[in-house]
Amino acid sequence: MEKDFKESIEKSKVAAKEFEKKVTEVAGDFSESAGEFWNDLQVKLEKINVQLAGSYDEMEKAGSEGSLKANIEALEANEKFQEIKESLESFSEKVSKNAKEGFDMVSEKALLAKKEAGDLWEEKGPGLKESIEGFGEKVSKNAKEGFDVVSEKALSAKKEAGTLWEDKSPTLKEDFAKSKEKVTAFSVKAIDEITDFYEKMAAKFNEKKNS
Repeated sequence: MEKDFKESIEKSKVAAKEFEKKVTEVAGDFSESAGEFWNDLQVKLEKINVQLAGSYDEMEKAGSEGSLKANIEALEANEKFQEIKESLESFSEKVSKNAKEGFDMVSEKALLAKKEAGDLWEEKGPGLKESIEGFGEKVSKNAKEGFDVVSEKALSAKKEAGTLWEDKSPTLKEDFAKSKEKVTAFSVKAIDEITDFYEKMAAKFNEKKNS
């Protein structure tokens, strides 16, 4: 399972580069607003890439602590991805068809700001909950082994204060060990969701080139 986990991250890395390459190929035709928005998106995409790279590095470490941290990093990367997914798709749809088209950066940036602040939780919450609170819910459909509790406690421990990690990690590692395979399998799905999206967006630019 750890092999699948690392392979998924490698695929995501390749897909991210290919998608950014496709956008860069037409970036010279961007309007000023589209260019500025793409720069903002690149910063956010890089944060996701860094998070996944950190996840890979943690999985490389021996022991359950590295594996636990790797899954937490993957969860957080998917959380960041969910925040920009809608804006990234809208942007790709527009510039893949006509890179020179004017771009309403104000409304798009407002949407991003709302998502990051959590103002759209009620409207867009289902998608976010799937990668945050519902991360363990799907696993528990087949086996109620408390994975939701494990992931929630792990994410909370890291976000509340990194200095508490050493105090909390023994219990987290013990809980994690009970459902490690299921947790990692779902992490792979979370990573693959990001990869599939990148590939879908890159394909839009291929469709334009072939039309």
